[in-house]
Amino acid sequence: DGKSCVIQGPVPSNLDASRNVDDEKTFSVPSAEILFSLGTPVMLHGLKKAAHLNGEIGDVRDYCKLSDRCVVHLEEKNLKPVKVKHENLRIVFDLPDPKNLD
Repeated sequence: DGKSCVIQGPVPSNLDASRNVDDEKTFSVPSAEILFSLGTPVMLHGLKKAAHLNGEIGDVRDYCKLSDRCVVHLEEKNLKPVKVKHENLRIVFDLPDPKNLD
């Protein structure tokens, strides 16, 4: 819903090991409390004035205190960096394999 981030873990350090979901805990963190550190991979969403950028992926490179927005450099090289409100960013944890998008 974009209002909270749900985290479940721990994830085994050996990625070949199977996860025991019964031993994991689930945490819910309000999205407003998440701070984006530099380099965080994000996807833009919910933009109204620049709706054509919704779905674009990039990473946080700076924070502008004056406008209270994150500066995001987008993967698409022909797009300029954009300043985006916190609520219009979603953390990208795993990029889908383009071959499996069909």
